[in-house]
Amino acid sequence: MDLLLVATCIFWGTNFVVIKSALADFHPLAFTGLRFAIGATLLLWLQWWREGLHVLRPMLPQLIVLGLIGNVAYQPLFVYGLAQTEASQASMFVATTPLWILVLARFTGHDKFSGRVIAGVLMGLVGVILLLWESVNGVGSEGRFWVGNLLLLGATVSWAIYTVYSQPLLLKLRPLALTSATMAAGALPLVLVGLPEIVSIRVNEVSFASWLGLLYSSLLALVFGYFFWAYAIQTIGSTRTSLYVNLVPVIATFSAWFWLGERLSPLQLLGAIAVITGITLSRLNLRSEQ
Repeated sequence: MDLLLVATCIFWGTNFVVIKSALADFHPLAFTGLRFAIGATLLLWLQWWREGLHVLRPMLPQLIVLGLIGNVAYQPLFVYGLAQTEASQASMFVATTPLWILVLARFTGHDKFSGRVIAGVLMGLVGVILLLWESVNGVGSEGRFWVGNLLLLGATVSWAIYTVYSQPLLLKLRPLALTSATMAAGALPLVLVGLPEIVSIRVNEVSFASWLGLLYSSLLALVFGYFFWAYAIQTIGSTRTSLYVNLVPVIATFSAWFWLGERLSPLQLLGAIAVITGITLSRLNLRSEQ
C-alpha cells in the first residue's frame, strides 16, 4: 500500500509539470475532455472484463453524484487553475487536501478529533492564507496568479469531498467499480463541454511531447492514480490515505524547478511549511488517539 500511494504521488506530482507544458498546445477544456475520454473508456472496459457493468446498477445514483463532484467540479477548477499559476504554487494547494478531509470527516461523523488536531488544522489554514496572500500581493508576475490559486483551492475542496464520500461506497464496491463509474459519470459532461475545442485541434500543430503528456496524464495520473487512491481509501481509510498527499508538492516543486525553472518566494515557502506542519501535527495526534 505504501508503494502504491508513493507511486500515485509521483504520478500526480509530475503531472503538474506535464499538464503545464501540454497546455501550450491544448486548450484546457480540450485537454480535460480528451484525458477523461481515454481514462473512462479504459476503466469501463476493465470493469466490464473483470466483473461486468451490472454491479454498478444498485448504487448508480450515488456514483453519478460522486463522479460529478470528483470530476466535473474538480477537473476544470484544477486545469484552469494550473493554467493561471505556476506548477510549484499549484502543488502547495494540493497539500491542503488532508486538512479539508479532516474537517469533513469530523463534521460527517467519521472521526472525532481533539483540540490538538484542530490546532494542526488551523496551522495548515494559516499556511493556505500565506500562499494566497503572496499571490494576491506579490510583485511582478506573482500578481496575476491569485485567480488560479483560488480555483485550485476550490479544486482541492472538491477532491476532499470526493475522497470522504468514497469511503462508505467502497464498503460495498471494489475500487475498480467505483473508479470506473465515477470517471464515466464525469467524462460525459467534460467531453461534451470540451467538444468544440476538441474538434478544433489541429493535430499537426500539437507537439509530440504534448501528445505524450496527454497519454501520461490520462493513463498514469488519471487511471492508475484514481484507482490506487480508491484502493487505499478502502484499505486504510480516507484520513490515513490523505496523509500521503504531503509528498505531492515536494515532487511537483522539484519537477517544476528542474523542467520549468520555477522558484518559490520565502513567504510561499513559509506557507508551505505551515501547511505540511499542520497536516503532520494533525496526523500524529490522530494516531495517538486511535
